[in-house]
Amino acid sequence: MTTWITADLHLGHRNIIRYCDRPFESVGVMNRALIARWNEIDDDDDTLWVLGDFALGTIADTLPRAGELRPSGPAVERLARCCSSSNRLGS
Repeated sequence: MTTWITADLHLGHRNIIRYCDRPFESVGVMNRALIARWNEIDDDDDTLWVLGDFALGTIADTLPRAGELRPSGPAVERLARCCSSSNRLGS
């Protein structure tokens, strides 16, 4: 079992390419590359922590991207519960 730590994926964030000089020609290319790399290292016995900004965009845009990540089941369900309008601070 390995513990992985990553931060600031910024999936869907077009301007992060320019702000941080990321080596991608478009946000779509960046999203596909980051998801592919995530899925290469994530094993069912591993623990993966994401510290910082996972994505930029609406929940409707973000959840399908999260669903592409391995494993997609419980992690996506937790993300959906965390981000639902009924769970927002101040609601």
